Amino acid sequence: MRAKPDTTAFSPEEQRKKEEAERRFIEGGAADAAERSPGQTGEAGAAAATPPEADPLPQQATSTQVVTVQKLFRMRKDTSEALKQLALDLQKSTGRRVTETEIVEELVRTRCRLPPISK
Repeated sequence: MRAKPDTTAFSPEEQRKKEEAERRFIEGGAADAAERSPGQTGEAGAAAATPPEADPLPQQATSTQVVTVQKLFRMRKDTSEALKQLALDLQKSTGRRVTETEIVEELVRTRCRLPPISK
């Protein structure tokens, strides 16, 4: 017969001890201390050692960057097979990799009367 499990590790006092030990570990890390300059201590040193947060909004696209979005949609099986076959045929005829995405984008741009993509 098995004994009852020891639940003292889950007591509020043990939880506080554990949280305190984790806090001391995080705040007193050797790597953080190495990054701080000799004159920096405490909060000022920790704030200076952390990099600034990344901008949550995407940057404006430059002339060399193209902003893309992901679109997920379902299509009929025969359409999918025709798209795959077209991609293979174009790869054989051009000698370069042609993706299904490139074909779909070209067809949508033509249908929506958008200017073609310059290569």
